[in-house]
This record gives sequence, C-alpha cells and structure tokens, in this order.
Amino acid sequence: MRTITIEQFHRELRAQGVASHDDVAFCCPMCGTVQSARDLKLEVETPER
Repeated sequence: MRTITIEQFHRELRAQGVASHDDVAFCCPMCGTVQSARDLKLEVETPER
C-alpha cells in the first residue's frame, strides 16, 4: 500500500478519463481486486446476487 496526498488521489482519478464518477476504479489493498464505484453500489443494493 502507498500513501498519497488528496491532491494526488484526485489527479489519479481524473487520469482514468472516465465519463462518470461511478466508473473510477480502485484496487483493494487487502485482496487486490479492482472495482469501480458502480460495482460497490451494486453490491450494496443487491448483496445476495
């Protein structure tokens, strides 16, 4: 895991070049799974899929 400033975090999100904030991707520091905010929202809305 690495530590970055909030400004660096925002730059890295913008660099992904996605149209919606829901589509920015994050890598879980625990398991390495890459998920978007959209994926996380779907999981919260439908946890029994």
